[in-house]
Amino acid sequence: MRKVCVPEKSKPHGWDIPSNNLCAQYLAECEKRNVMCNSEAARWLLGRVRQLQKLPFHKLIGKDRTALVDLCFEHLDSDGSGQLDVEELTVFARTVNPRAETEEGMHVLRKMDTWIPDGKVSRDEFHASLHAMWGNMKETELKQGVLEVLGQANEFSVLPTLRQKLRRVFQFMDMDESGRLDVTEMLQMGEALNPRVSRTEAWELLMNLDSDGDGDVDIEEFVEGMTLILAGQSETDSTQLLAELMDSHRFKYDFSRCFLGPNGVLAILPSLQRDSKCMSISFRNNGVRNAQCKGIFEALKDHRSLTVLDLGNNPIGDEGAKHLLDLVTINTNIVELYLDATHVTKQWYNTSATLGNRKFEDARPIKEQLARNAALAIGKVTRTDNLDIDKLFHDRKSQLKELFFTLVGPDMKVTYAALVAAIQDLGEEWGILPRDVVKALSPERMFAFVSASNPQSLGRGAGD
Repeated sequence: MRKVCVPEKSKPHGWDIPSNNLCAQYLAECEKRNVMCNSEAARWLLGRVRQLQKLPFHKLIGKDRTALVDLCFEHLDSDGSGQLDVEELTVFARTVNPRAETEEGMHVLRKMDTWIPDGKVSRDEFHASLHAMWGNMKETELKQGVLEVLGQANEFSVLPTLRQKLRRVFQFMDMDESGRLDVTEMLQMGEALNPRVSRTEAWELLMNLDSDGDGDVDIEEFVEGMTLILAGQSETDSTQLLAELMDSHRFKYDFSRCFLGPNGVLAILPSLQRDSKCMSISFRNNGVRNAQCKGIFEALKDHRSLTVLDLGNNPIGDEGAKHLLDLVTINTNIVELYLDATHVTKQWYNTSATLGNRKFEDARPIKEQLARNAALAIGKVTRTDNLDIDKLFHDRKSQLKELFFTLVGPDMKVTYAALVAAIQDLGEEWGILPRDVVKALSPERMFAFVSASNPQSLGRGAGD
């Protein structure tokens, strides 16, 4: 009898909305590989889905018309005052006219502010107005209208008050939408600013903000605590800091407390491969072995934003290190790779005096490539030492093929100069200097010709 790999209790609420999201893909991979899913990992993935998705379809599940209107009101009430002012109603007006300005907001205010004309719209006034506007809509039309409201929001930088900005940050960091931040979400907040922040430091931050001592931080505690923390900073500096907290490229997946297991790591890799905006991934303490390093290489070699990978405290040896060296050689965005407490490091591997010198002793080749990647990141690299360009081209052949077909004309030909120039542009993203591309693609080298003066173009069958 086949075991149940994804029990219902392990599926977070709304796991399949939208369809084929990162969390749903992970659960499907667990079924496919016959691996027990990890509920904490699924929670991480679904939280990430909520941060990235443009429209919150999941919020509409199981809600009646009154609850849907409440959802709109709470979304528009950016300062949490319980009333909507002209600026907040201007956002509502943009559901009809995307270019609506304050004048349109005033028009909406005059139409809705009827019970107690005080220049603000209460929740009851909002309900009455939307009932008149949406009362005869079919359910599908109503939900579409609600999504249009939820899809509207002022740009973060133009929110008029610090309170509104802090509320927006809280909603972004509240990945499970519980209305409270736990230590895991506080850790994510700290790591957005410092990738090496510890769980202890995140816990200390939570304790500083948790005024009632219940172990979580609600939105009012967050706003009040962060207001005090930012009190000494200018408005410009505060806005910049808070905007960095909401940068989706600063996201870190921390699976160090999940223990996915070797096969579980392989099951989650396709989802991480799809998330092209995350900055950091930690598989520390997850039982990653040499075989999984090959899978990690295949999944992350083309990742555009990944800069930090933590594989510490895993039984990885030299065979795995070969794949990891290939990874950091091809993906030059990676500038930090942690391998402490693995068999790659000297103090864990050299248990016998007869082992002799090893290529990966102390992970030296990997450290050297990481140093080169860091130099690339700040523009200090002047030459491609020890870079196997042929292997890199082979590993990226699908991208090169795609590039070729974007360049060719109707006759399926492209000039040599145009091809080299295009590959030079790609090469800079891969950490290859333009002159090294020219050298690698020289006609003498490619076709064993003595002179490069005869061939003028490359086309179908040109290399035969």
